[in-house]
Amino acid sequence: MAKHDTAPPLAPSPWFAGPLLVALVFVAYLPAISAGFIWDDDHYVTQNPVLRTQDGLNRIWFDLGATPQYYPLVHTSFWIEYRLYRLNPIGYHAVNILLHAANAVVLWQLLRRLHLRGAWLAATLFALHPISVESVAWVTERKNVLSAFFYLTAAIVYIRWMQRRGDLDVGTPPSPPQTATASRATGRKTYLLALALFVCALLSKTVTASLPAAILLIAWWKTGRLTRRQVLPTLPMFALAIAAAALTAWMERSEVGAEGADWNFSIADRFLIAGRACWFYLAKLLWPHPLVFIYPRWTIDDSQWWQYAFPVAAVALIATLFVLRHRIGRGPLTAALFFGGTLFPALGFFNVYPMRFSFVADHFQYLAAIGPLTLIAAAIPRIFSRRQDQDRANVSTLSLAVIAILTTLGTLTFRQARIYRDIETLWRHTLAHNPDCWMAHGNLAKTLAERGDTATALDHARRVLDARPDLPSSHTNYGDILSIARRPAEAIPYYQRALEINPRHLKAHFGLADALMALNRPADAVPHYQSVLEARPDFPTCLRRIGAAYEAAGRYADALTSYTRALELQPQSAETLYGIGRANFFMNNLTVAGEFFRRTIAVKPDHAEACNDLATVLAALGNDADALKCLDRAIQINPDYVVARFNRALLLEGLGRAADAAAELQSVLRLQPDHAEAAERLARLRTVGSPTPTSAPMPRP
Repeated sequence: MAKHDTAPPLAPSPWFAGPLLVALVFVAYLPAISAGFIWDDDHYVTQNPVLRTQDGLNRIWFDLGATPQYYPLVHTSFWIEYRLYRLNPIGYHAVNILLHAANAVVLWQLLRRLHLRGAWLAATLFALHPISVESVAWVTERKNVLSAFFYLTAAIVYIRWMQRRGDLDVGTPPSPPQTATASRATGRKTYLLALALFVCALLSKTVTASLPAAILLIAWWKTGRLTRRQVLPTLPMFALAIAAAALTAWMERSEVGAEGADWNFSIADRFLIAGRACWFYLAKLLWPHPLVFIYPRWTIDDSQWWQYAFPVAAVALIATLFVLRHRIGRGPLTAALFFGGTLFPALGFFNVYPMRFSFVADHFQYLAAIGPLTLIAAAIPRIFSRRQDQDRANVSTLSLAVIAILTTLGTLTFRQARIYRDIETLWRHTLAHNPDCWMAHGNLAKTLAERGDTATALDHARRVLDARPDLPSSHTNYGDILSIARRPAEAIPYYQRALEINPRHLKAHFGLADALMALNRPADAVPHYQSVLEARPDFPTCLRRIGAAYEAAGRYADALTSYTRALELQPQSAETLYGIGRANFFMNNLTVAGEFFRRTIAVKPDHAEACNDLATVLAALGNDADALKCLDRAIQINPDYVVARFNRALLLEGLGRAADAAAELQSVLRLQPDHAEAAERLARLRTVGSPTPTSAPMPRP
């Protein structure tokens, strides 16, 4: 920086600047507050079984395979939130926005501590830049906003510690200690606090492993040198960073699946990816339009000379800034090195799952963007500064320019946040800007199928099959949509093809088992459910489904075991309670069965099947009056429920109410004309009248 800086100030009063920053963030992200859950939020929140049990917290920390990635602080935050507001997305979005606002405030304070002119503007650019929307409006990216909070707080504590030691030249001497002993004790506590915050950052997302390098970069920026005294305290941080990075890299390969043909790149290829990605990210910071959830995946070819222009230009820029550091200062080089260094884990040198469909993503540069944005914030007032005293017109021009920039960024953020309101909007926006994105086609297909538009869904799923026939998920998704369309026989070959490609593809096993169940082949379905449970033993939905398969196959004890385990994972699951009731009924444990049918109705009062089956139990126990009330309730819930109407007819016949029984049988035949037993009983009632009450058969589930 210049020694005599005449640039006008850009921040409001410190007492007003912080609240204003928070308010600006919440206004810009208003659309995100009312947004729903989107892609991957099912794995992290809505269908994450570890959030639903007390034991889940223990598994989050000590079972590496219990969560999609080992970021225990992130999943702990979700575990706590689930207890506060279950699956209401408003709470999850509000916490993300609050964390982003907190990050902006902490960044402002960090830059102030470093005596950077334009600190508040830099923090506000970070707060309002639309490149951050993907990290803030996407619940799954709690990883980014939470890890950034710990990263920035660790940085500010560590920088404070360095200043007290006199390791940074920031224009003010370190505070003199009252006593040498007190100074060492205070310094040790501050250092350990910074180290603890850094560990929290790593436990939220390991991209924060670059912090010790960033600290040394700041030290060089401020002092122009790196000494042994500055470097040695960062060595424990580097050790922790390397260990966390190694664990994440291993999990990306072994648990997430980031290995195979889509990641087979040479060293030269990876440098080509990295060089192009750096310029891509910088371009999106300077011109944030369009911002797309999934960008096109570049074709990397190390035989094409022009692709080398990206990494060569990046190296040339760094070299130029280094040569000019005495003339323009060390700030620009520091910003460029921070940008590239913070991006490094996501530049293609390490396998990460998103490389399957794109080499870049907006959320990858959430922290890295701080470097260029801080440089811009420091440069803006200089553009308007003069050698002589500033006049009022100059200050006004600068203020208007800053207001225009912030208003533009805030508006873009507001608009970008709206595309995250629901999953269909997100995928349609992605396809509008990246029409060949097979991942978007596949996910939109599932969304459309779930709402009933299976014809359009199959068109999108077919595009995925045409683009990536080598992926088992392409075939599984097509099979899933056929199953949703109630075409299970057609779906089975697609699941089988997926399993030919990858015999361990769990979604194909699960989908194939469901299709076999739909074709009344429970014995064939069981092995595929078992394959899923071998890999995911605490998958409650699969436990319920295999329970139903066991029940259909007459293996009631096995069904009860599976249902009971599912209930431990989801104690308030109506379907699991109902399954336990049925298993007990078929094992002739009528009292226990009735208890679980009642618990099912207590959790889900409109569960018509539970009302019907409770009536069956009550009738078998001789409580005909309450049984009739339960059947009436079942029919009230679902007037077209044939089984309940037929059971009601049986009960009325047994009570000697022949006319009422005949009327109910007529209702059954109107709904299901080919119901042979109803037709036979109605004919007999019309011919010989009602039998004695004791001779009537009991209703059955």
